[in-house]
Amino acid sequence: MHIKTFFSRKTAPQYTCELFLASVEDSAKFRAAFKNRNSYSKAVHDDVQIFVSNNIERWMATKPLWFKIEKIPDDFLTVNLFEAQGRSHRRRSSVVLELAGLETDEERIARRTHRNTVHRQAKEAWKTMAEEIYEARSNVYEENVSAVERLSEGNMELLKPLVDRCPTFKTILAHILLNKRGFRAREIDWTSEMVDWGEEETKRVGQSFVFFLRKRKAGEAAVGAWRKKYAQLETLFKEVIGFEEFVVMLANNLMKDTAPHTRCRCYLAQHKVIATDAPPPLGH
Repeated sequence: MHIKTFFSRKTAPQYTCELFLASVEDSAKFRAAFKNRNSYSKAVHDDVQIFVSNNIERWMATKPLWFKIEKIPDDFLTVNLFEAQGRSHRRRSSVVLELAGLETDEERIARRTHRNTVHRQAKEAWKTMAEEIYEARSNVYEENVSAVERLSEGNMELLKPLVDRCPTFKTILAHILLNKRGFRAREIDWTSEMVDWGEEETKRVGQSFVFFLRKRKAGEAAVGAWRKKYAQLETLFKEVIGFEEFVVMLANNLMKDTAPHTRCRCYLAQHKVIATDAPPPLGH
């Protein structure tokens, strides 16, 4: 009666790839990617690379029972992790895989190429999203929230590692987009965890972004100061591929709105010294 459930036309590689892509839990994805022949998951190696890069630091910190770093081939690890694991140990693991027919030099080279390509594509995707979010920004907080949510719907996979680590980052971003002038960067509890941040923390972290923009001449410098001010953000910069490029791109765009001559014109226009469509005064 149920004999047909024991058979399928899917090949082992097809089943492995579908299992990896369809799984939600990290443990299931890890098993699909690394407890089968490496060649079985070849079609989704780009996705596996992103999966590992975005989560391995957290796995190493929390040490879930299913996580075995020795199961991950060398080329899915960053250089620092490869070194930390010990070259000789990792080299022996690679030799075993080669002797077992699970890995070839061509596959290893291809994986390195894929890894670089995936990282580059992720960074470009984040930059594109920064441009789109900037174009959609408003001076009304609620409209920024709606814009961020709308753009997030089409980038759920890209945003997942960010939201997993900082669930309120969309709210932080909505505050950043206000580009509202602040006179100081307000403090938050340095022992707090991003996953526990509430309305007050997200507001302070978001609004302080503009404070640093107005104190620096380059977006990258402003982002560096913001990153240093709130130590918890370091996790996002280190573990989410493309996040740094996203924030720097957004900072550079917002700085156009906070340039000295723009601020001067806005002030003068507000006080009816000049018309809003008048050319900037000489010397500004």
